[in-house]
Amino acid sequence: MVVDGEEIFHGPVTVVAVANGRWFGGGMHVVPFADLADGLLDIGILRGTGKFGVLGILARLYSAAHVGHPLISFHRGSVIEIGPVADQHLSIEADGETLAFDRLRVEVMPAALSLKI
Repeated sequence: MVVDGEEIFHGPVTVVAVANGRWFGGGMHVVPFADLADGLLDIGILRGTGKFGVLGILARLYSAAHVGHPLISFHRGSVIEIGPVADQHLSIEADGETLAFDRLRVEVMPAALSLKI
């Protein structure tokens, strides 16, 4: 996993969340430090763990009590690159749709969306 050209993590992960906003469906505070106006993406990494580890963390997402958990780290940047550790495909969920990729590159584009209210 590379953020703005710097490797931040190499190894097995259970979940990686790349987001621009703080909340996911139903009010989960997955990346609670994210700011829609800062021009950066926020990344939350849950390093490799089993089913029981994930279940214990899921319950903490609604109150952001997962912040500080030893298996979770948060990062921020404008270009995120994620690749598999071995020759495997990545399973990616984007807005509820599951997609398969060899690699993923996400780049924030400040002011690319204009809204008329």
